[in-house]
Amino acid sequence: SPTFFGYVNVLSGGMFISMALFHILPEAIEHSPKPVKKLFTTEESDLPVMVFAFLGFMLVLLFERVIFDAHGSSHAHEHEEQAIKQVLNVRRTFLAQADAKTSLRLRASIADVAATAAAGGG
Repeated sequence: SPTFFGYVNVLSGGMFISMALFHILPEAIEHSPKPVKKLFTTEESDLPVMVFAFLGFMLVLLFERVIFDAHGSSHAHEHEEQAIKQVLNVRRTFLAQADAKTSLRLRASIADVAATAAAGGG
């Protein structure tokens, strides 16, 4: 079902993002300057680097989803759904008209054959 595949899609996207972040995070911790590691405490700690990584992710999310609305709103999705329905309705109407014309032609051909057979005597 589409709902199931939607959940699977979200799960796989989350897995890829987490794998990328967890792969880069140890290198960011290793190469971070000592003053950054001592930002919140007197001893060196990895916590400030992780906090900055989280804040950077949240900042990108804020810009993308809240400020610029990069992925559209539900209102835009409603318009897209209406457009898709309209296109499908036009296609169905076209196919229905084509079927009606074909059946009229077929009936006319059958009537012509019947009239010819009746006029020709059999």
